[in-house]
Amino acid sequence: MTKAERAALKWLNEHGGDAVQQKRGVLAEGEFAPFNPSTWAALAKLGKVEFYTPPPYRRLRIVNEPPK
Repeated sequence: MTKAERAALKWLNEHGGDAVQQKRGVLAEGEFAPFNPSTWAALAKLGKVEFYTPPPYRRLRIVNEPPK
């Protein structure tokens, strides 16, 4: 993962682990994330977050990984 992806995942975890992506960006706990949409797409591709509702207000959450 890139530095930005790790920071975005940390930010989302600190803001409840669940957010909504809208035109202005990703919103969680009343605060917009300081990350580009491409960062969230990359995290979804890596399987770290999942989008679980359709556009235009797509919800995303952290995917819990099984213990290693």
